[in-house]
Amino acid sequence: MGTTLSPVFQAWLTTNRDYLNMQFEMLKNQYPALEQKAVFSYIQQSLQTVATALLEENDETESHQSIKTLYITGLNLMGRGLWAKFPILLHIWQEVFPKLPLLRTNLHRTLQIVVNTAYNVSQSNGSTRLLLAGLRKTAPHIDQPHKLEAAALILAWRSGLIFYRTSAIKAAEQLPESLARILLEVPEAHTLSFILENLQESVWFRSETGQHDEHSQIGGFQGFGGSFLNPPEIALLDQQTLLAKDTTGIWEIHADCYGHAMVHYNGMWPGTEKLAEPGILSVKNKRIRIRSFPQAETAVLTPTTWAVTVPNSHYIHLMRPPF
Repeated sequence: MGTTLSPVFQAWLTTNRDYLNMQFEMLKNQYPALEQKAVFSYIQQSLQTVATALLEENDETESHQSIKTLYITGLNLMGRGLWAKFPILLHIWQEVFPKLPLLRTNLHRTLQIVVNTAYNVSQSNGSTRLLLAGLRKTAPHIDQPHKLEAAALILAWRSGLIFYRTSAIKAAEQLPESLARILLEVPEAHTLSFILENLQESVWFRSETGQHDEHSQIGGFQGFGGSFLNPPEIALLDQQTLLAKDTTGIWEIHADCYGHAMVHYNGMWPGTEKLAEPGILSVKNKRIRIRSFPQAETAVLTPTTWAVTVPNSHYIHLMRPPF
């Protein structure tokens, strides 16, 4: 095969060669694009790492069956085009699974949670770098399914899947403190309770810094990979939800310091929030100067976010509310 194989893995391959070939032929019929060369590479670069770890710990029937399951799972991912599309999967096989105790005791649930999380974060253009780093750090400490479920939830949220926010914070509250601190990257100077309280209070508070983000922006010109064809307008729906529109549609905007989501809105546009004076927002008979954006022409204040647009810009600027 070209790559040096560990003795225990080489022995396992020799023993199970007929089974592996049979599975390849069956999956090749199901996925005609599945190539033998790619499968060889998978066996050498990914399956070998986790298989060697399993065999060196316990060369028993259960370990052999687990490796077969990992082999079939990998080939299914390759056949569906996901292995090549999402490079994080290779790193999970090489760097996470060998260190994950739960893989030894609950293989199928482990595969389901980890692969689904990697898929969801990748599909949503989230931070696979943050997800992988978090899985690497926490893998040795995860020995029960509920811990892995909580870890996946927290890491997916912090990787950009913001709709997991409420569930992720609740999950962090129920984990052992040492594991929660790793998953949230809590600085040594702060207590976990301080971090959790602030996460509950503000969507702009970062657990890894113990501080609030002051400014974020979303959107951009569609022609350069952004979200809007022309400079967006913004409005407030039911005193709660930020709306944005351009000539192509209307969206609900949901955001926190870890990411944002734009969800198509099919209702009526409530009216653009134009400022009577540039850079000054009037709220309950109060005049609030938008110091960071004195040229702002529209502004919306939701319970969690201050949103601002400026002339001729395809971006919406998001800030922590001023009070």
